[in-house]
Amino acid sequence: MDGVISEFFYWSPVLGADAARISMANEDGAEYFVIIEKVDGVQWRNDKQEAIEALQRAIDEEREPGEVSV
Repeated sequence: MDGVISEFFYWSPVLGADAARISMANEDGAEYFVIIEKVDGVQWRNDKQEAIEALQRAIDEEREPGEVSV
């Protein structure tokens, strides 16, 4: 994992639940992000790791910056 990971927690009216916006930037400073539901326990750790891997994949594949699907 090369990039710095940023997390922002908030209540999402779209999800109807607590959410996390997890983001990373490429070397040019372009931001990639994922929005996932914030849950407790082991599931959160797994969801967050999956999101980080999706972000890193998008950066490595030089996709367009913005929201990334998990």
